[in-house]
Amino acid sequence: VRSACEKSRVLPDWYTKIFSRRVTLGLDLNGCMHLIYTVKVDKAIEDRVDGLMGEMQAELVKKGALVEKAARRPGSFKVEVKLEEAAKSDEAKKVFDSDNYRYFFFVSKSDTGAGVFELTPKEDFVDDLRKKSVDQAMERIRDRVDKLGLTEPQITKLTGTEIQVQLPGVREGEHAKELIGQPAQLEFK
Repeated sequence: VRSACEKSRVLPDWYTKIFSRRVTLGLDLNGCMHLIYTVKVDKAIEDRVDGLMGEMQAELVKKGALVEKAARRPGSFKVEVKLEEAAKSDEAKKVFDSDNYRYFFFVSKSDTGAGVFELTPKEDFVDDLRKKSVDQAMERIRDRVDKLGLTEPQITKLTGTEIQVQLPGVREGEHAKELIGQPAQLEFK
């Protein structure tokens, strides 16, 4: 037999269902680490252009068009290729215009002399590479954050090349920074 006081202490079912759920504490209440990373997209583009130049030089050698010099212009993604023999320009142009490189570069003959070409990366290629660089960096950061075993981490792409990482409840801040902040390379497969 329950007294009148005991009956008043029993809460209705709807009340217990609503308030029995766990409330997620925000970053301000739970304590957190807030980090912003900047992806070095220009470095990724330079590395990709350099890699393509290496492949291209190997193909030029197969066609008998030996390269005297192939170098990126300082502060630019443009590449200047100078052939050892200007007479091999037609063979080189065929390599530059092949399906392997047409997507990546605009090719023009340079004003500096015969047998010299200027390769300018196309905007679509550069924009795609920028996007892929940031996306891959986010994926890497997400994988590294998962290793920390945190619940509800927030990884957000900000404008441009910045990535925001919010880690609620982090106890070992230096370990987290070290793990997440390791340098990564953009990979093409």
